[in-house]
Amino acid sequence: MWSVILTVNAHHGEADPTLLAWIKDLLDQLIGLGPWTVVILIGLLILAMPVGLSAFYLIQQRRALSRTRYPSD
Repeated sequence: MWSVILTVNAHHGEADPTLLAWIKDLLDQLIGLGPWTVVILIGLLILAMPVGLSAFYLIQQRRALSRTRYPSD
């Protein structure tokens, strides 16, 4: 698996169709999901990142606001 990552990372220039086909076949064997399932999962992951960061920001803002309204000291 690490050889795949190193090969892709060291690859400069145009995409090698043989390498891309090999990576696709390897991922299909490892994951075993259909192409649309993978697209949906990656899309959800991409959308989850900003939503999670926004939720974390809002939680932190609420905590800071509650500390200023009700100081413990």
